[in-house]
Amino acid sequence: MHARKIGLILWVFLLTATTVSSGQDLKTPKEVFEANIEATGGSEAWNNVKTMYMKMEMVMDIQQMSLIMSTESWVVRPGYLFSKVTVHDAPPEFPAGAGNVTTYITPDEGWVDSFQGRTEFDSLPAAQRWQYESTMHVKEELQRLALPDSMFTMLESEEFDGSMAYVIEMKAEPQARLFYDHDSLLLVGTEMPSPMGGDPFVVRVLDYETIDGLKIAHSIEVDMGSFGFQSMSVRRVELNGDITPESLAAMVEK
Repeated sequence: MHARKIGLILWVFLLTATTVSSGQDLKTPKEVFEANIEATGGSEAWNNVKTMYMKMEMVMDIQQMSLIMSTESWVVRPGYLFSKVTVHDAPPEFPAGAGNVTTYITPDEGWVDSFQGRTEFDSLPAAQRWQYESTMHVKEELQRLALPDSMFTMLESEEFDGSMAYVIEMKAEPQARLFYDHDSLLLVGTEMPSPMGGDPFVVRVLDYETIDGLKIAHSIEVDMGSFGFQSMSVRRVELNGDITPESLAAMVEK
């Protein structure tokens, strides 16, 4: 039971990972996405990222059970991803191997291996496919700009953690409300339905650091209400390193 619930919520970690003047009066989702891209380094700089390696540490505290996990992802643009999620510490009752996930995607194939077996990429739920596609885009707002305007709705601004934020509703899977700070134009939070039903998950995006001129969030906190709490900390980021489609294929063979 615990393992099934872990599988349902694991994608939240991977969904989700400033140079423009503050106080802009932005009217449409497209304007907000474009402003965010410029605030975090600019479209040219983001589009010049051809490879990315990221290592993160994750902690899940759910229903009186604590898990310590890590995830590593290697991306070659366009269209290649290899990632591994590994459970390092879990209570004795947690099934061995549950929570460990390996993913491999190329322009020609894609699959996810877990304790339940292998699932072809096209058979995954829409929200999980979006998760992996977002990782391959490196900058999620670039992916959003490529989608039809009808997939997003601009809502009234709201206060989020003490600051006013633009609010954008995503209509298609994964349904969510996105919060972009009025002043910094950074993505500061997301609210999404719980995969188990009940209160929505509230995701806080924190601790932006500049890597090679690009602002990248280094901490994510997920408040799941009565179900529990999750946190993610970025430990290492490398942009435009020595990663190739061939090297990813070799990692799969190991």
